[in-house]
Amino acid sequence: MRSQELNGTHPKAPVIHAVELTSTLDPVINGGISSSLPDLAAALQLQNVDSRVKEFGQGWKRALHRLVDLASLIQQNDLVHIHGLWEPHCALGSRVAWETNRPYMVSAHGYLERWAFREKSWKKKPYTWLVERQTLNRAACLRALTRTEIDDYRRIGVSAPIALIPNGVSIPEDTSSNEFLEKFPELRDKSLVLFLGRIHHKKGLDILCHAWADRSRRDHHLVIAGPKDSPAFRQIKSLVGSLGIERSVTFTGMLQGGMKWSALAASDLFVLASRGEGFSMAALEAAGMGVPLLLSDCCNFPEVADLQCGWVVRPEIGAVAEALGEACDTSSSKREEMSHRCQKMIQDRYTWKAIARQMSEVYQGLLAGTGPIGAGIFN
Repeated sequence: MRSQELNGTHPKAPVIHAVELTSTLDPVINGGISSSLPDLAAALQLQNVDSRVKEFGQGWKRALHRLVDLASLIQQNDLVHIHGLWEPHCALGSRVAWETNRPYMVSAHGYLERWAFREKSWKKKPYTWLVERQTLNRAACLRALTRTEIDDYRRIGVSAPIALIPNGVSIPEDTSSNEFLEKFPELRDKSLVLFLGRIHHKKGLDILCHAWADRSRRDHHLVIAGPKDSPAFRQIKSLVGSLGIERSVTFTGMLQGGMKWSALAASDLFVLASRGEGFSMAALEAAGMGVPLLLSDCCNFPEVADLQCGWVVRPEIGAVAEALGEACDTSSSKREEMSHRCQKMIQDRYTWKAIARQMSEVYQGLLAGTGPIGAGIFN
């Protein structure tokens, strides 16, 4: 392992040089990875890990032209952490790391979740058996965001050790609802129910809209925040029209940066009725802002119900509608208690400082040749 002094580290401490490899940080394409990966890399810098994010791009033709650059990048680092599956960065990055004797990790980020695996299964299944299983089994360690993801790895016959390390979240200070409500003044004095994420069939927006049609109130308003340039968006907008709920639904488009945090600050409830998730960054961000959650049980976040931070239900119209009704009837005092519990849950379990410490321990074990170390290791 090479040594180099980083700001804030002991001058004699060995620095781990790691490359965090992904296909793209485009949030429309890569969802939670695009927001979690830069924050993970920044937090690792404070744990004596010189961690750098590298976007390799998509498509095999382009990837093969960049193979020499990829090999050079990997040889300049101590280890490789591959984020996401099914793309050239995973197959080629793991192969180069294996051939150059660099330990590598893989984080599936929900790509093996049952619902996601069934989508386009006609090509995912053979690719898994021919390519991805070897990639995963050769890994020095796999990273699972949830206990469900551990089962997903094992379900496809992968036996490599697994470290259970969820995503973390960084909550900005002094965030207010002003920026969001200035842009959408018609939402002032409304109780806002927020969906924030990609507009995709798996996110269960059709379920949410049908449930909203059953349980919406005059003083409550549904905000759907996500990109408007997809067939899925057009389908949901058409559904809202056919259900006759246009007056109680606002499509904001994609919200990023301060506007995203301001929207969360303005909201009374965050809803994600997803048919399948890895581990939702948007749900973590909402909880960190003290917004109670209404999630499907496919979001793999049982603490929300266990710690009384919200509702966890099946991704079905009736179940979501009933939970919406309960949430809308919740008194302001109970909602405030729930808000405090949400923030405490994040502070106790999901800060990037704690997550980066766990990841750094795993990296240290891999480079020492002892295998992954730390809490939450499954062999």
